Amino acid sequence: MPSSYCLTERRKFTMIRIHRLLSYILIASLLLFSLLPQFASANPNSASFSLEVINDKPISVGDEIKVEVKGINLTDVFAYEVNLDFDPSLLEYQIKSASASMYGFSVPVIDGLTDGHFQFAFSKVGPVPGVNGDQSLFTLTFIAKESGTASIEMKDVKLVDSQLNATVPVQTAVVKKSINIAKSVKTLASAITSITAPLKDGTVLTLPSVPEGFTLAIKSSSNAAVISNDGTIVPPILETMVDLVLEVTRTADGAKASSPSISVVVPAKSTTQSTTASDIAKAITTITAPAKDGTVLTLPKVPEGFTLAIKSSSNTTVIATDGTIVPPIIETTVDLVLEVTRTSDGTKASSSSISVVVPAKSVVESTQAADIAKAITSIKEPVKDGTVLTLPMVPEGFTIAIKSSSNATVIKTDGMIVPPSVATTVDLVLEVTRTSDNTKASTVSIQVKVPAKSYNGGSGTETGNGSSGSNNTPSTDKDGNHIVTLGEMNTPAENGKVIIPVLGAVKQLTLPYNTAQLLGQNQLEIKTDKLTLDIPVDLIKQLTSGLSAEALKDSTISLKFDPLSASEAKALITKEQGVSQADIKLFGEIYEFKLSVTNADGSSAAVLTKFDQPITIH
Repeated sequence: MPSSYCLTERRKFTMIRIHRLLSYILIASLLLFSLLPQFASANPNSASFSLEVINDKPISVGDEIKVEVKGINLTDVFAYEVNLDFDPSLLEYQIKSASASMYGFSVPVIDGLTDGHFQFAFSKVGPVPGVNGDQSLFTLTFIAKESGTASIEMKDVKLVDSQLNATVPVQTAVVKKSINIAKSVKTLASAITSITAPLKDGTVLTLPSVPEGFTLAIKSSSNAAVISNDGTIVPPILETMVDLVLEVTRTADGAKASSPSISVVVPAKSTTQSTTASDIAKAITTITAPAKDGTVLTLPKVPEGFTLAIKSSSNTTVIATDGTIVPPIIETTVDLVLEVTRTSDGTKASSSSISVVVPAKSVVESTQAADIAKAITSIKEPVKDGTVLTLPMVPEGFTIAIKSSSNATVIKTDGMIVPPSVATTVDLVLEVTRTSDNTKASTVSIQVKVPAKSYNGGSGTETGNGSSGSNNTPSTDKDGNHIVTLGEMNTPAENGKVIIPVLGAVKQLTLPYNTAQLLGQNQLEIKTDKLTLDIPVDLIKQLTSGLSAEALKDSTISLKFDPLSASEAKALITKEQGVSQADIKLFGEIYEFKLSVTNADGSSAAVLTKFDQPITIH
């Protein structure tokens, strides 16, 4: 029987199966390519092929790479099979992304994907002619997994014409496309962990180098008077540490990412004969806090020709004047005055009083709650208009709380303060608990002076025990601020959430500085009259991660959520439509969130502008 007759019968059989069941056709299409060379003559075809990256822009790790396979100078192509090889260590094929550019049936074979092999078969259907000329065959998408130079190779192509004759493409060389994959902006930024320290008297900071296609700049400086955001250095009188955050920008699309905070030590400038001991002493405003269990205090460095020593200590049993430290049972603040001496003439000058926080020494099994309680003899006085009392820090394995208050209308046992009309002294007894066995011990009575509030809400007279006539505050004040109390934070969690209902038209929440510690692994849910907010605990940790325990002690956490006006909401929607090219419709209100740490004086210690986890509204 002639081979042409066999092929005609095979085609009729295949067409019948197409109309019966799609899956059979797809299998038959694959079998066709393996069987045709045995029965059909191979006719030459002048076709050639190309591989093109459609989104041909700088590619970074995590980006999509869309590849188009094209046929050039095709002649009556009815069906085809294309075999591609790719680097699986750098590229990952997106399942179901392969799509034929012509009408018909296609079969992507993905069995070899883990080895970097991809096969795509396609066939037109019915008594229709094949394709002629230049034609896109199919597209597929990869994800860039790692940085490097990835390659995609088209090694084998089989063509079948409308008469089901196999044709041989003239092009026999491998078609190869190389793709350069750069590190992502976020990866680049997170990898920057150090900056070369400037030379003595240097005036320009040298930033780390970044790959081509990226730029690097200073995003923020903890001391712009020494290192400004443009990299200019003003050499300080004393060696100074400046914390910088750098920002990486990808020039192709403006994508940005920030580095972690990086400390840079700027050397003291060269001194001259006119530099006095007073100049040096005036510049000394901080002392590095000692490490836990440290026994020697490190004093600031002074320029050559000067010496520095401790002139006085408010607690020589903890920090002696020779710099020796005796680690205390509880965290202790010691006020020091330093003395600068110019060696050339022996002239001296004193610094201002500088507070140094000495960490509590490491506890041992024999440490009792009574040991901790006995060591607590003072409580830091609250600032004017302060609403949260800062209790002494206790070692790990112990907790502390207020056991009793002589005036609960001013200082409640949950630590909340109601600022009185006149300065009021409150006697507190604290209770220390050892968590391992729940043993407890009480401190002596400790006096705390609470300053009078800044404004007088009425005639409020002082009672015989020194308390203000006012004894309560609304849950939400007239400005829409709600202060979340320690009592509310200690509400038992329900299904992994600490739920706090809030009454009134609230616009701002004031949370305790140790909210993340109080929540543990739970989330915070705030229920207002209009909405419910789910706040991840990791978001609070993100906000406070760059702040020391000392910096947090006198602070509060503030969450503002103001609804945008109709005009502001409309402008934002218009802007986002322009960026995303999507049709966005507004249902309800749009809220602007600001999460920050607020110092006792009202200044911001930290502001979170980018949330790693979202606040959910419902």
